[in-house]
Amino acid sequence: MTLLKNDQTSYDKTKVVVIIATYNGSKYIVNCIQSILEGYIIPQIIMIDNNSSDATIELVRKTFQEIKIIKLSQNQGFGFANNVGISYAIKEFNANYFFLINQDTVVNINTLDNLLKSAYKHPEFGIISPLHLNDNYALDVNFENYIKPFDSNFITFPDDMVREVSMINAAAWLVNRNCVNLVGGFDTSMFFHYGEDDNYCQRVVYHGFKIGFIVNSSIIHFRSNKAKVVDPIKALGIIMLRKRTEMADILISDDLAKRQLSNYLKTVLLIFVKSILTLNFHKSSYLIQELIRGNIFIKSKLMKSRIVNRSKGLNWLNQAI
Repeated sequence: MTLLKNDQTSYDKTKVVVIIATYNGSKYIVNCIQSILEGYIIPQIIMIDNNSSDATIELVRKTFQEIKIIKLSQNQGFGFANNVGISYAIKEFNANYFFLINQDTVVNINTLDNLLKSAYKHPEFGIISPLHLNDNYALDVNFENYIKPFDSNFITFPDDMVREVSMINAAAWLVNRNCVNLVGGFDTSMFFHYGEDDNYCQRVVYHGFKIGFIVNSSIIHFRSNKAKVVDPIKALGIIMLRKRTEMADILISDDLAKRQLSNYLKTVLLIFVKSILTLNFHKSSYLIQELIRGNIFIKSKLMKSRIVNRSKGLNWLNQAI
């Protein structure tokens, strides 16, 4: 049961469970968990480890005896690990709220408290996020992209308003139980790592919930905001992933999704032919894998995924238990 350090006016019946999916996170995980435990609310914490090869599990066991650790036998991805955590939180704690937090973050002292206050006042928001800051206490560059319509002066003058957006990445989500009951968990048939949060946000909106952020709470996300030299193959992979999230979007028609898949495969084939002609065999090797994946894997999974994600219920969670 969630313990409270401050007043219990709105939270007598609230049960919140923190879910942390980890993979080789020994550099960050102790600070992450410690920051949560130092907050105004002390929640249940579940860590789902994707078969780390470093000391992540050992460090947590040594430092925090009260943390529930679930170790997966193999790395099954961000979405699957969170599904395991959500399923466990429902079964063991009958949780009303699920706080999904990345391993490489630190949570500020009032973050969970303020998130819960906002979620309690605004049940129409299926997902509420705090601000994502970098280690210089400026807005995280990725997070900034999601909130472009808003004036960034709110950092200096915070309030408790929930600002609605269409998408926020899942580095720090407070998800309410009603949302999970209708939307389910992350789609593990189409997404392994990256893209699953875009897809989940699409489904949240489809099922009638809103997505928002508040500015009176924040996390620090420890990733570099410096410009990086991007591997061309990785850049191509990011583009292809975006195309997959577009196809899987249940806010568009099935006919449009099928056309997008057909056009996508044609485009990949053309790029593949060009890479062969230019003797770029590194690129062509990647593209042939994508063609196989697209024709065999995505074609067979896409429409099934769209049918499941339009249905109401604990989709994708039962298989994670």
